[in-house]
Amino acid sequence: MARTSELALQALRLVDVLPRPADHPVLAMIGSAPRSVTELVAEYLGSEPVEPAHPRRSPDLPEILTPQLLDELDLPPVELPDWPLDCLIRPMTTGAVLEAIAPAGVVDARFVAALTELGGEPPQVRSYREFLARKASSEDAQLVEILVPPLDDRAANAVRRPSYCPLWTGDVDPSSYLPAAGRYLPLDRITLRRAGSRIIAEDPAGTVLWPMHHATRTPIGPWGLVVTLLTAAAPRGPSISFGNRLAAFPDRDFLPRLEIAGGLVLSGRHWRIPRPRSFRALAALDLPRFVFARGNGGKPRPVDLHSLAALRDLSRLGDPIVVEEMLPDPDHLPLRDDRGDPVAAQLLLRLPHRRAATAAAVGNQEGESGWNPSWPSANWSASSRNWTPG
Repeated sequence: MARTSELALQALRLVDVLPRPADHPVLAMIGSAPRSVTELVAEYLGSEPVEPAHPRRSPDLPEILTPQLLDELDLPPVELPDWPLDCLIRPMTTGAVLEAIAPAGVVDARFVAALTELGGEPPQVRSYREFLARKASSEDAQLVEILVPPLDDRAANAVRRPSYCPLWTGDVDPSSYLPAAGRYLPLDRITLRRAGSRIIAEDPAGTVLWPMHHATRTPIGPWGLVVTLLTAAAPRGPSISFGNRLAAFPDRDFLPRLEIAGGLVLSGRHWRIPRPRSFRALAALDLPRFVFARGNGGKPRPVDLHSLAALRDLSRLGDPIVVEEMLPDPDHLPLRDDRGDPVAAQLLLRLPHRRAATAAAVGNQEGESGWNPSWPSANWSASSRNWTPG
């Protein structure tokens, strides 16, 4: 675990040179004078559509990145993050894949209620809540959770999360997916203004607000604008993904793997291919059997290129198609269930993870990542024996 943490910290050095999406056009409407969130949303929806800017290009990096090479690129040195981060890692037979890096408390939010039923509240939840309270208090800020209503009652799990903030805004009635706690702050009572390079959210009394959004679901319609506006004033950084690197290289049709020396893959091989018209044309491309494929601007979908449905699946994605090797693929999964069948797995690694760093960040003396050897509690059931807390 410590070795993986060291490699993940090396990967964080690349953040400043990775391609990232351009800012949403709605953020350009925020000026130095405070304006309410609802006013900004209404004005944007009533204006002419604005084409988003192209993502920033990325430098051409070598396949294997050593600490010495990162130093030569004048990238910042390794530092523990000020704000806790969750690294989503896919273990492989040899090494691992760093799938994404997200602010703490987002990726695991929808699972916390179930984990609490199994073994009491997980220690990392309590540690993160303490961190938020201490951090906000030290900066004279108020934490406010942004709640977006589920698409319907049966979809509440997609926005379920523990209670981290004393205030919430957005959905007036979150009783189906959030524990009863806190005070409601209407959206029209929140103003945004720009101060230099920062966007600041405030309540009517002038108190600085830190809007937080602990959910992985991408909001749709006006709610997407609300989340975009408010999270621009959040003190934490955005999520980081190393996928779809070809978007930063419009003139390239192939990119090799990108790997931190020591066995942490940041991104698999990528190909930009024309839509194949026949199985013969598909076979001639000499691609791996299992891939993720996406059309222009679309989300990746898994495809078995040896399947009879492969041509049909690819034809739905447009032309050209970006293909990324699947790591690990179904034939090389390192973990097994209780029947011995291979299973896909993800590991959630929180940074900082060491005892001293975590204690300094959250003000407690629990173990790594807030891990407490007494968890899960005595009511842990036999039916959950196959779940291994990470």
